[in-house]
Amino acid sequence: MRTCLTLVFLFLFSFSGFAGNHVHHNDDPLLKTFIENNQRIPDEVYQAELRNQPAWQNFMQNHGTWFVTFNEENAKPHRAYGKPIAMGNNGNEVNTAIDFINNHLKDFNVPVKELQLMSSIEGTKYHFVHFNQYHKNLEVLFTRSTIKLTFNNEVVMYSLDVYDDIDVNTVPSLNLVAAQASASSGVANVTAIEKGDLKILPIPSYRSNDYRLVYEIMVKNEDAHGIPAHYYTLVDAHTGDVLYRHNEVAHCSGGTDITCSGTVLEDGFFNPASVQGLPYLKMVENGNTHFADDAGDFNISITGNVNGNFTLE
Repeated sequence: MRTCLTLVFLFLFSFSGFAGNHVHHNDDPLLKTFIENNQRIPDEVYQAELRNQPAWQNFMQNHGTWFVTFNEENAKPHRAYGKPIAMGNNGNEVNTAIDFINNHLKDFNVPVKELQLMSSIEGTKYHFVHFNQYHKNLEVLFTRSTIKLTFNNEVVMYSLDVYDDIDVNTVPSLNLVAAQASASSGVANVTAIEKGDLKILPIPSYRSNDYRLVYEIMVKNEDAHGIPAHYYTLVDAHTGDVLYRHNEVAHCSGGTDITCSGTVLEDGFFNPASVQGLPYLKMVENGNTHFADDAGDFNISITGNVNGNFTLE
């Protein structure tokens, strides 16, 4: 039995898997991140200060008992939940979510005009409406506002990981060719360079963000054994610095009995994380779709080397 270990973030992402008996995993010196502390816990004193601000106090006064953890970079609720808020009939869940943001969250200075619908998902008990943010028609990476609704049009949870203080020069100093050269610098045996879209990257700082204009680039290569790497890369569009590089190909060796687990915060930020199986995780390989069981185990029969996409949905 082999184990794939991944980290469950608060936003959704996917990664690729490569299974083969000859893969040897080593730390990749090409990887880079702009996150200085990925295990930071909320500052309880600052969280209390934010809860005492008029925006949250007014919300509580209007809607009863709710609980919140704030995003400390934008001073808006990262996750708020509580007594259901009846919204009436607004036609559909997307309209209801927009109405809730416009009429119940005004005190949080939500950049409503910059929100674009990402998805509307119907679960077994709730609707989940997700928006991401576009500033001056550029996607702001890793942003999300989510509204969770009952089937009776009641809001029971929301999040506001969006920003109203973005200040960045959106005219790049580097052209795409120069950015692609920076993205592929030091990467051997490059087979393809893809994408090249301009995005805005919020880099967390102390109770604020440092906003950067970046090129989003995918650099693909193969090592001497033919094992692929797909480097998702963010290049500063003004300086050429590589701010982020992540290999979307994850390597597993051995057979095809795979257990996927994640480090999760099951009971909120203030309680310890735990490693748990990821039930019903989706994997697609060569056009075939597989789902893990309720323990996070894949029991499939595959011979030879395959490329598999594992998606947290």
